[in-house]
Amino acid sequence: MTVSFGFSDTLLTASASSISSELDELSLVAAGGSLGLVRLSVGYTGHIDHRFVQVERGYAVATSV
Repeated sequence: MTVSFGFSDTLLTASASSISSELDELSLVAAGGSLGLVRLSVGYTGHIDHRFVQVERGYAVATSV
């Protein structure tokens, strides 16, 4: 249901449209997912302030669509 979160970089996934795309909507919801679910795993590479800026920019773009 998810990509490996053991990676050191920041990962952002939209499971319903990628990894779990083979599931119908009822099966996806039964597995704890939803069509709008986005998962964020913040990596430990780089500086935390840089990560916050990246997340803020990404959120601004995602909410402006």
